[in-house]
Amino acid sequence: MDAELVRLSGGVFEIYRDGEAVYSKKGTGKFPADREVVTLLRELEAGKTLADARAAFAASKPQGGFLKRLLGAR
Repeated sequence: MDAELVRLSGGVFEIYRDGEAVYSKKGTGKFPADREVVTLLRELEAGKTLADARAAFAASKPQGGFLKRLLGAR
């Protein structure tokens, strides 16, 4: 697998795998979630399509945000 981080101006970045955009901060409007990029790359390496890799990540995400996990459910 060949993955590349492309730095752009204004805090925008994109990650490509074999010439295909895997993640785009500009496209999503957000910084990737914990382990999002790693999960996408692993799923792609296992032969899944990008759409299936994104669906697998979405299904595996813990509920709640970082602060909620850090502070615990209250």
